[in-house]
Amino acid sequence: SNDPYALRRAAAGLIRILEKFDWHFNLSALTENQELFAFVVDRVKKLSADREIRHDLIEAAVSRTDGDVVAMLKMAKILESHKNHPPFKPTMEAVTRVNNILAKNQTEAIVNPELFEEAAETVLYQALQPAKHSFDSLSLEDKFRTVVHTLTAAINGYFDAVMVLSDDESQRHNHLALLQEVKQLTDQLGDLSLVNSK
Repeated sequence: SNDPYALRRAAAGLIRILEKFDWHFNLSALTENQELFAFVVDRVKKLSADREIRHDLIEAAVSRTDGDVVAMLKMAKILESHKNHPPFKPTMEAVTRVNNILAKNQTEAIVNPELFEEAAETVLYQALQPAKHSFDSLSLEDKFRTVVHTLTAAINGYFDAVMVLSDDESQRHNHLALLQEVKQLTDQLGDLSLVNSK
């Protein structure tokens, strides 16, 4: 047998129970054995693949940092269901651009709207405020729709108008702080920069 201790079947059974009852919690925090958690995540990947969800979409969904197995499964389905919609590609590209810049440039700064020089900064900031306040109460589907329909155009407008890595240190940190606010929301969906949007 490829599953001598029935671990795969046990993990698959656990995942199906969590999914059936829509139980959301940090499974990673409940087990000190991270190998065991990684094993369960591998079962999530297998179950999603069996549902004919594309590999890169699964990888993006399971890259959540909150250990929520049910949310991983849901997010994979959401990405799969939206992948052929026209707004999908520009959204993935916008989020990837944010993540790539922040991978190399961090800041401890907090956004200061008084430092804004471009209208596009205000547009993105104002798009973020209601999203930040409502995000926690939204379903995953509605979180995704918020990013697609509320934030993507504002992110792209921001990149068109703003030299993010400005020579002015205070401006540069303010620009990065605003992008960090974007990432704090999009990270709740997974790592969307893993999606192949080509």
